Amino acid sequence: MAPFSADYSIEFFVCTDKFCHRCFTERLGYCTPVKGAAPLVLKDQPTCNLHGRPMFISSLDRQRNLVKYICPEPDCHESVLRG
Repeated sequence: MAPFSADYSIEFFVCTDKFCHRCFTERLGYCTPVKGAAPLVLKDQPTCNLHGRPMFISSLDRQRNLVKYICPEPDCHESVLRG
């Protein structure tokens, strides 16, 4: 969706929900791609303290309203719990 350039030519993992436009990319984290423009990146994107990479959602506890993020690096055990 984003224009082809060194800055914006990236792969997105797209949410499969019908009306969700949120995507994840290992380079930027969670974002909303906009056709013809730079992706809108979430400002509070958690990053791994060891690797500096954006973390992705690994689990969601709807009863307690908690989201667990983990690092995409193999064998990394860094995680962030947000409520």
